Amino acid sequence: MRNVTLFALLALGTVNYSFASDDAAGAKALFYGNNAAPKLVATASTTEAVKPVSNNSIQLAVTDSVPAAGKKAVNTTKPKTAKPANLGLMAWVDMVDDNGQVQRVSSRREFRSGDAIRLNVQTNRTGYLYVVNLGSSGEARQLFPTQGKTVKVPAGKTYAVPGKGRIRFDSTPGSEEVLVLVSPKPLADMPQLKQVTYSAGRSDGWNKVALATGSKDLLVEEETDSLQPAVYAVDRHPVVQSGNAVSLRLSLNHR
Repeated sequence: MRNVTLFALLALGTVNYSFASDDAAGAKALFYGNNAAPKLVATASTTEAVKPVSNNSIQLAVTDSVPAAGKKAVNTTKPKTAKPANLGLMAWVDMVDDNGQVQRVSSRREFRSGDAIRLNVQTNRTGYLYVVNLGSSGEARQLFPTQGKTVKVPAGKTYAVPGKGRIRFDSTPGSEEVLVLVSPKPLADMPQLKQVTYSAGRSDGWNKVALATGSKDLLVEEETDSLQPAVYAVDRHPVVQSGNAVSLRLSLNHR
């Protein structure tokens, strides 16, 4: 059986698409942005309180207590972090057994009929999330949010699909296609869709949505060997410039 785990849905059109190994900054790095906070350790030889220090216009507040002479004052306050400029998605799969035990696995795994999974998605910026099962019959089923609804999701929050439930593979071997898309605006407000006619109940309709709204320069990175395997997809261009959505299509194979 062929084992195509992940590809950019936008490869259906004209898209620059590459894996992170070909680039200086990978999708994972762009997903998190430049949020590595410097560790501040100040040495005080008197009893004066250490004053806040400015570093690249980000305020780093140190301890408010007055250290004793010769003691070190250590910063325990987390500095504010700037949100990443590039819109991105992170997705991973959890295997869920009949006892409710969860194991995080790679999407490259070949699942077996009867296996139960849960898909987890996180965005790096506030946006509008859509998760859709693209059926081989041509029908599409919206898994998140409920069809007809729009949900604004905050950055860094994990959404499990389906909620507390599970997706179970049936006895027919094949591939389950899942589209994950995050948009800076509700799809109804995306100007790229103004001239596009599509049906939300059809797989080809969602293909049109992703092609029209999605990044034409998508960077993808998949971690399969770590203890926490995940797929990252990020627009190479800052969202304030592109205004584009980011979409991934996961192929989950089972036998």
